[in-house]
Amino acid sequence: MKGLLRIGIGIAVLFAFMACAEQKAVQKPDTMKVKEEVRVEHSDPGNLTIREFDMNHDKQPDMFKFFDPQTLNPTTKEPVLVKRELDLNSDGKVDVWTMYGVKGDVTQESFDLDYDGKIDMVDYFSKGAMIRQEIDNQFDEKPDVFKFYSKGMLIRKEADTNGDGKVNYWEEYLGGNQIKRIGIDLDGDGVVDEWKKPEIEAPTEVAPQEEAAPVEETPKEEPKEQKETKKSKKKKK
Repeated sequence: MKGLLRIGIGIAVLFAFMACAEQKAVQKPDTMKVKEEVRVEHSDPGNLTIREFDMNHDKQPDMFKFFDPQTLNPTTKEPVLVKRELDLNSDGKVDVWTMYGVKGDVTQESFDLDYDGKIDMVDYFSKGAMIRQEIDNQFDEKPDVFKFYSKGMLIRKEADTNGDGKVNYWEEYLGGNQIKRIGIDLDGDGVVDEWKKPEIEAPTEVAPQEEAAPVEETPKEEPKEQKETKKSKKKKK
């Protein structure tokens, strides 16, 4: 009995963790789509050309673009942009890191969600579409929520809810938002022990309407002529 109670408590903790993760699901910061003005251009030790930009005109660089002069864009014939860094809150720390492919498409984008200089969320892309997202929900520099996408739709979610480095919670999706089933690891070995169907919300209950009291029909009074006729018939009998 105690074992079942312990399992029930564990499942409750898993669901509470995922609910908390969804509440903490932070919105990606705006990547400052404004007019770019080059402030400084120089090279780094890796022979990349760095262009610094002051987007908010506070005389401090807040965007850095890294170009590879050895690799040219096949279309523009210009040095390929390989990385971009953004300081969104002007504290001197990078908050967004964006990596680019040879054709200029984004391959990876990392975010510091709490502005402490550490990466909390990473998006991975293939051919312009996001295929995976890793989130550090506990802000301990270790991802604990993993989302997988296909054709732009969420197909699976995994989570490490106890911080031991092993996934112990799974969600499989239909159509991006509808959960198909939920998997739970009950013994900590990183393997699903139980698959559950998601709880379906009960239909909204409509308060029963008050029924009107039945109307009693008042018997119709027969015309006098019909009454007299019936009386005469009885006398004849």
